[in-house]
Amino acid sequence: VSFKQNFHAEEFNFIKENSKREIKVPVTGAYTLADWSYDEHYKSKDELVLALARNVVRPLVKDLVRLGAKIIQIDEPAATTHPAEMDIFRESINESVKGIDAKFVVHACFSGNDYKALAPQMPEIKAEQYTLEFANRDTWNEGVDDDSRKGFQVLKLFKEHGFEGEIGIGVSDVHVNEIESPELIRDRILYSAKALGDPTKVYVNPDCGLRTRTREVSFDKIRSIVKGAELAREEIE
Repeated sequence: VSFKQNFHAEEFNFIKENSKREIKVPVTGAYTLADWSYDEHYKSKDELVLALARNVVRPLVKDLVRLGAKIIQIDEPAATTHPAEMDIFRESINESVKGIDAKFVVHACFSGNDYKALAPQMPEIKAEQYTLEFANRDTWNEGVDDDSRKGFQVLKLFKEHGFEGEIGIGVSDVHVNEIESPELIRDRILYSAKALGDPTKVYVNPDCGLRTRTREVSFDKIRSIVKGAELAREEIE
């Protein structure tokens, strides 16, 4: 495998010219690319993963940084689907970002084992932030107690394993059309801030991409996230 072209370049340049905010660029990670591919060339999956990390993802990220990108999100939806392969997943991220000056974020979603396989690896992966899915497994009850926030209890595990970076918490379920209330989102944020012990480490996002929802539902979910974040700030400040 080898890097041929930066398919993100045109879109990134357009957004850069029309945005006043810092841009986060998502790229699919080497582990997921390998896991979702049929390989008839490399001798092992590990070999394919590292080849993709070094020869495709790293050159792509380097080119994005050359264009001015400062935040790169590596999307790895397959990250925890094979818990026994977490070592090669960790190595693939570290190889993908090696020698590059940027802020790196890792996105994983819909973990089959509630991120228990990911947590021990997090301090060793060269990422400042993880954006993760939580709302999909949470209750729709308002409140900041453990029973109401079942989907977010795993945050305590991250802290126990020594991860001290930022967490982008998924506060909106991308698989349903129902719109979470700002009050529910507020409580999910407040619970997360307490679990991590530092509200400045909490970032807010949907569980994953909203492409399966209509434009109207997507906008309503994002609006509710913004309102919920405002309510949480009022409580914390």
